[in-house]
Amino acid sequence: TNQLQGEDAVMGAGRPYSQILKDKLMAEKAGGNLNYTEKRILKDLEEFEFNVNPEMGISAKPLKDTIYKWHANIRGMADTPYEGGVFHLEITIPGDYPNRPPTIETITHMTNNFFVSGKYRSEMVEDDWCSGYSLFSILLQIQFGLFEFLASQDNNIRHEATASKTYKCKDCEHNGLDNIYPPFESHLENGPVSYASKSEEEKLVEDTYCFHTRMNVKETTQGTGVAFSRQMRTTEVARIYTTIDLVSQKAFKEGLRKS
Repeated sequence: TNQLQGEDAVMGAGRPYSQILKDKLMAEKAGGNLNYTEKRILKDLEEFEFNVNPEMGISAKPLKDTIYKWHANIRGMADTPYEGGVFHLEITIPGDYPNRPPTIETITHMTNNFFVSGKYRSEMVEDDWCSGYSLFSILLQIQFGLFEFLASQDNNIRHEATASKTYKCKDCEHNGLDNIYPPFESHLENGPVSYASKSEEEKLVEDTYCFHTRMNVKETTQGTGVAFSRQMRTTEVARIYTTIDLVSQKAFKEGLRKS
């Protein structure tokens, strides 16, 4: 743990934590190869480091001893009873992610219609789960859900928002507003680069990625899945169709959810 804390400090010197974590995971493996779940988790972490604007008030990061358990923060939305609060959550990622969704639970109390007994319950992470969703997209959905509350819950929510400001987590460095952890920050000094300011090549790379692994066209060979149907009597091909989504060949062979 001490070693990781020291490495984590290097991030401020220019090295993203996702790269530090990747090197550590590869060093622990005999062959030095990560499985597709580990690679995908690192991609989700990169999204927070490079693509999420800190002003959105959403952050998430793995705990020191495992990549399958993360802590996250969501800032309460303005003009709602949640305003001013920083709500601390725990994310548990299954070993076959993104084939199955993560579990998200509140650590600080947060009354909300999408949480049942502290656990996030939504079609997004249940029947409508798609491996194209990322940890950030789920947390963004949760934040949007803070606009939905009952008038009778107002006072209780305001009390929870106030209490969250001084909450100290026993499992990570989070200590209310005095030390928000993970912090709302970007690895890039001036924040995420806007899409409009990117070169055409950069836009192409950003737009061309496997929805399952989140790997771009420079990192892996990609294509689209093709399916066909046959006529029952003649067995001749009656129809050929494909999907819009790009997928990597490796993802297709290693358990891509076919939906």
